[in-house]
Amino acid sequence: MIKEYSLTAPHNNRLKHSYDATHLPNPTFSSDNESAAYPVLNVVELFGELPITDAGGKPIRYTDRKQLYADLEPRQRATFYFSGMELREGAERRSFDIQRGLYKTFPGKAADAQMGAGTASINSESNRILAGPKNSLFDYNGTKINITGEQGMWKDGHANNTRTGFYIRKYINYKMSTKDVKLYNSTQPWKVFRLAEILLNKAEAAYELGLIKNDEALKQEAFQYIAQIRNRAGAKPYLYTAASANLSGKYGYPLDGNLQFIREERERELCFENHHWWDMRRWRIADVELNNFVPNSLMPYLVLDELKYAPGGERINSFIFIREKEPWNKTFNFEKKWYYEPIPGGELNKNPNLYPQNPIY
Repeated sequence: MIKEYSLTAPHNNRLKHSYDATHLPNPTFSSDNESAAYPVLNVVELFGELPITDAGGKPIRYTDRKQLYADLEPRQRATFYFSGMELREGAERRSFDIQRGLYKTFPGKAADAQMGAGTASINSESNRILAGPKNSLFDYNGTKINITGEQGMWKDGHANNTRTGFYIRKYINYKMSTKDVKLYNSTQPWKVFRLAEILLNKAEAAYELGLIKNDEALKQEAFQYIAQIRNRAGAKPYLYTAASANLSGKYGYPLDGNLQFIREERERELCFENHHWWDMRRWRIADVELNNFVPNSLMPYLVLDELKYAPGGERINSFIFIREKEPWNKTFNFEKKWYYEPIPGGELNKNPNLYPQNPIY
């Protein structure tokens, strides 16, 4: 079931929205607005950890940024735009060009970069080069090299400058011409109810009831619904185990690894569909998960002393990806009172039986 939008006949309901214009950077993919939403690494890796380090903890070297996401779960690739992914068709086809900066050399482990901290020795100003203004160049042995990508990261502004290394891909209209990507000019339908959500509801209810009743059949029934979702998505099967890890201590109520997986599957499948905020509230986990929560980013860097050149003169790059804190040092908190809504003062005055006010208000 959907909410329909349309600019023209036969529906001509004159309902339109700005999803594309507020999620795509200008001018490459949008004609009159700036991107305002950047998925955090914490959510991207719910689908699976990204292949950015080898067994020894050193950053994997990629000659092309596209290699990072070549073998990821289909939903992971379809939900987020990674650096190097393409959008549009024909002459308008362009790549998302995301690069944080340059390293003159990077001989050590990814952990040596300490989440991007300037205090790490490998991140010294003499070794790591970050851009001030957009389109800054660095002279490396006589060759001018872009410090950042067209879509970030640079230090002197935030417009169209991803803070996390990603953009939202889910539900973007890839057939829409860049010149048409404007405010109030998008018509993708809003999916109000999806079969996947219904299956997730059933899975969650069946498993929680199975926990309460100690009923193994109900628990296994829950994962029949999860299997339907993951099979449709091309994801790896989840191996159910009756002896799943006990996670009750984190939130103070019965919770095991299987139920946690069901919850995370809900976040994966319904990502950016306006569910997770309300899920965290009804699960009573928001005050734990958003207790000084620091969003993480994934930033591509070019390693200069590893650049090579093919016989024809084509440059062969060496890209690495480093986990970093969100560069603007944002933190998020959830106050316990937000689990409730305050009773309006006017209603309290009308009816004394409504006292007391909801907790904390």
